[in-house]
Amino acid sequence: MLQVLLRRISGNLSSLNCTYAKHFKCYTTGVKKLLETGDVESNNKSTTQHETELYPNKPTDGQLAKQLEVTRLVWHPSPGMKKDEVLGHYKKLSKFRLTSLVVITTMAGYAMAPAPFELSTFIMCSLGTGLVSAAANAINQYHEVPFDSQMSRTKNRVLVTGKLTPLHSIGFAVTSAACGIGLLHFGVNDLAALLSAANLFLYTSIYTPMKRMTILNTWVGSVVGAIPPLIGWAGCSGSLDIGAYILCGLLYAWQFPHFNALSWNLRPDYSRAGYRMMAVTNPDLCRRTALRYTFAIGLLSFMAPVFDITNIWFALGSLPLNGYFCYLEYTKALENGLVRTPPMGWLSWERFRCNTDCKNDPDNCISERLFQVMADLLITEGYAAAGYEYVNVDDCWLEKHRSPNGQLIADRSRFPSGMRALSDYIHSKGLKFGIYEDYGNYTCAGYPGIIGHQYEDARLFADWKVDYVKLDGCYAFPSRNGKGWPVYQIYAGIRPNYTSIKENCNLWRNYDDVQDSWVSVESIIDYYGNNQDLIAPNSGPGHWNDPDMLIVGNFGLSYDQAKTQFAIWSILAAPLLMSVDLRTIRPEFKEILLNRKIIAVDQDPLGIQGRRIYKHRGIEIWSRPINPIVGTFYSYAIAFVNRRADGTPSDISVTLKELGLISLNGYVVEDLYENVDYGILYPSTKIKVKVNPSGVVMLKAEVYVDAKYPNSYKYVFSL
Repeated sequence: MLQVLLRRISGNLSSLNCTYAKHFKCYTTGVKKLLETGDVESNNKSTTQHETELYPNKPTDGQLAKQLEVTRLVWHPSPGMKKDEVLGHYKKLSKFRLTSLVVITTMAGYAMAPAPFELSTFIMCSLGTGLVSAAANAINQYHEVPFDSQMSRTKNRVLVTGKLTPLHSIGFAVTSAACGIGLLHFGVNDLAALLSAANLFLYTSIYTPMKRMTILNTWVGSVVGAIPPLIGWAGCSGSLDIGAYILCGLLYAWQFPHFNALSWNLRPDYSRAGYRMMAVTNPDLCRRTALRYTFAIGLLSFMAPVFDITNIWFALGSLPLNGYFCYLEYTKALENGLVRTPPMGWLSWERFRCNTDCKNDPDNCISERLFQVMADLLITEGYAAAGYEYVNVDDCWLEKHRSPNGQLIADRSRFPSGMRALSDYIHSKGLKFGIYEDYGNYTCAGYPGIIGHQYEDARLFADWKVDYVKLDGCYAFPSRNGKGWPVYQIYAGIRPNYTSIKENCNLWRNYDDVQDSWVSVESIIDYYGNNQDLIAPNSGPGHWNDPDMLIVGNFGLSYDQAKTQFAIWSILAAPLLMSVDLRTIRPEFKEILLNRKIIAVDQDPLGIQGRRIYKHRGIEIWSRPINPIVGTFYSYAIAFVNRRADGTPSDISVTLKELGLISLNGYVVEDLYENVDYGILYPSTKIKVKVNPSGVVMLKAEVYVDAKYPNSYKYVFSL
């Protein structure tokens, strides 16, 4: 009900954020999705995270390199294969299931052509097309090894894992292509062979590189998928007519709802690998395109009997299914299209908590005055210019009871102008307005929750032009825990249903509330490092893991510790939500929060969450792939963290190759805090950094390309 309601009454909220913390918080930002988390409930955690060392002994260079499985893009030599494994490996190299579908559509085209059916030609046509398809898939995998290694769906492919070498792939592709085109040329006809060869070229030389350049790759890929029935038709009749093109058009149009739905579920993978897909870069276009081409399928289905390709029952039989697909695509927005990079702003909770004593502490109580002042400071002190755009009201803004007609009421003594006036004030500054509620009977501080009032509250927030809603989970119904505790399943060894979470939330909390202490920040860092294989793949444009607020500039962190939190949060592609008194923050902490270079890392449009790639005796290295990408090589942000407390800085020495930086062109390396330019370094270059206790050194390594002689099309067609 709420999903339909909010699409009708809103469109205002700019992002949706579900946060699961100690009380299973669901911070929802964005009115299009506001309160779509309807069944989010509370659940207590029962498991404590324990730090584990990855290495019991000092690692060798080889061990360190092995640890870089996420970021190191290399081919390994193929081990000896058993005879019974060879067929399986080559089946995987050919993408056997995909090739089978290509053959089936070729068979369909052959069977529907208005010409006599010849079994031998039918077999030759099917076999030849299958061999060419297998060759195309092998070449595709050859080109995409570095990117396949970044994707959960493809990281176990035979070239990525080294079960076959690139030479195997090329040899297999050349042999299969030659045999396939030869069979079609000599055993079928020239037209079928020409179409097959053209499709091989289109798939390997146009579509494959376009995937990393532009979303137009989907249209080109749809042509590739639509040609096989033409091959079958031509193989049977020796020519192409209107019937062939209608059949081709049906398959072309089908590619969009099929692939757009598939790519939607693989957004984190595509984002991490740097592929330009509609589902990643333009979710609303993704939905509209799927809807548009589903209509086209319906139209073509009725054209088929007109041209005597099939009978009217085909069109009538497909009508209910096409109608249902159209309904889903129209009513089920795949995403609200918001927060393509992690949101940035200011939040009241950690610094000001639930201080409602405006009589004795008027400057620090939760009131409209506080939020107006913070909005002003975001502008005048340069925070807004650096990207901080949200001003978010947290708990304790409400009256203790709803109005007689059930409406939420802002505390009239502390918010005398009302929330709409506060929203208008913040919007007048060019900023965005966020608010807090709870999917329970009460908020965590005991104010009215939204249960039983979802419709009214959604309409009210839309009327107030709220941009961001933080939806907490205190006092929720235990009876609905089956739907409300998905993030906490991790503690029971169960994979949370992140697919469902991402459909309802733009960001979500995974762990405890941050407290104003280094111990708290460390525990969050440990949680993200220890659980990164489960957590990181779910982060990407439009949906972010949230390690909680930045406490930089408060009382609990030293200068070095504050730098560490800011650096790690940027590596994690985390929301940057400050909770600090902007009136009194010391200059050195303000400088951290306004570090444009580190903010750029956090806001990198690829949206790939970084990972901890090394941990030993209190020393950690965190790495994140970022733009620019040159050829098959990412640039990287790297954080060297000293978790020791022995009172003296630690030296860390490592080669770029050991960090997964293997471009022979080298990397332009700079220190993002100290603004030190290391110049151009190469994979074999050893860098040495000195890191203070509980401190960090953060580097950016940008792939170097000689501007005069760029060695890759990717330099020209940069993301």
